[in-house]
Amino acid sequence: MAELTPVREYFGTVWNAVKTTLVGMAVTGRYLLSKPVTLQYPDEKPEIPDGYRGIHVYEVDRCIACDQCAIACPVDCITIESIGKGKNAILTRYEIDYNRCMFCGLCIEPCPTDCIHMGRSYDLTRFRSEDCSIDFVELSKTGQQSPTGERVIWLNEPTKK
Repeated sequence: MAELTPVREYFGTVWNAVKTTLVGMAVTGRYLLSKPVTLQYPDEKPEIPDGYRGIHVYEVDRCIACDQCAIACPVDCITIESIGKGKNAILTRYEIDYNRCMFCGLCIEPCPTDCIHMGRSYDLTRFRSEDCSIDFVELSKTGQQSPTGERVIWLNEPTKK
């Protein structure tokens, strides 16, 4: 009777392998016949929900260079340089480093003029990390817009420094 134990163990292992394979194939079969959830990006665009925090929309002409957004930023990714402060301020640089930005939206609330808010654009793909640091003042001079029509957001071309 001792000689049957290794044979029984072998066939038990074979049965366990067949059973687990059939369970896995049953899961695969269920999803094989259902509608796919994958979008064929960029041909198909995802549906953007309300409250989405995408790439910032910044209106240079409304900014008074108060630095409140830069102060509120927890990772210090906003850099503001200006000549003067208040309504007569001339902005020379308003840069957001998207390598560090958490898209938390904390920079939006303290702005007294509502010149910065979260947009619906989501494409941040770049080949170099240096190209993810965006100067919105420079973009406003060239008049670039996002594909969704939001003001002062970069296109697929990297900014020049």
